[in-house]
Amino acid sequence: MFPKQRPFYHPFQNLSLGFSYPGPTNVQVGFVIEDINLYYQPVQEPISGTVFFFFKLSIVLIGCFVHSKILKVMGNESSIIHNVTKFYLWTQIAVYPTGLIFITITDFIHPAGEVIGYWFCTLGWLTISFGGLITIFFSFIVSLMRYFFVLHNAKVEEFSKEKMTKIFMSMFISIPILVLILDSFEEFHLFSYINKCYGKDHSVFLIETSTLNVLKHKFLSFEDYDKGGNYDVLLSTAKQICKIIKHFFLVVMASNISEAVIYYKVLTHMNR
Repeated sequence: MFPKQRPFYHPFQNLSLGFSYPGPTNVQVGFVIEDINLYYQPVQEPISGTVFFFFKLSIVLIGCFVHSKILKVMGNESSIIHNVTKFYLWTQIAVYPTGLIFITITDFIHPAGEVIGYWFCTLGWLTISFGGLITIFFSFIVSLMRYFFVLHNAKVEEFSKEKMTKIFMSMFISIPILVLILDSFEEFHLFSYINKCYGKDHSVFLIETSTLNVLKHKFLSFEDYDKGGNYDVLLSTAKQICKIIKHFFLVVMASNISEAVIYYKVLTHMNR
């Protein structure tokens, strides 16, 4: 069933909007707001949305073609990053076309969660977020593997090269899953199309018109505990801790600075 409001493109084109309310003597009084410019629309204009869809589709198809060629060239080689790289490439091939379909639907239908079902929003969030985390964590995991296999090669050989490779592979998959679990405690999501799917985009829009609220939304917010009980305090504290842990992983593993430090140590060791 479609929601009560129209889910497709229907911009507010009037330049004025009137309001009325009962006055002190129960007489209706009101006022009119002139020169309205509603510059934010939750869905794309059909023509521009279609053009951008085909533009993004061409990029996704080219990316999938390149990734498939890389997989073919890799074959059955036995480098230390072979399994990690193959998983990364297959994730890209699977996630980005799926993400394109999801984003395109949210560009044309609002809120998609009410029209299709909120399971659709959750599935899209899990798929796109997991693929994005795999993308930004890939270079860090590769640098960390090279650090251990180069600087501590003797210990790795003693422990077992295959076991060490499996441990890094498990880290590559489990850490993004952990970040997703931590992110599930957030009210709003980082990606605007996820918020649009759930119908929360208007709330995010109001938050992001204030610099202070943006900082609270992106990083930390300190709430007034006087109005809540012990359960509210514990719940809010748990959410803050989850947010801190999540940002720690994102800063460490998605930052090029940490990779620069690792590669500096690797190069310094190799040049001795």
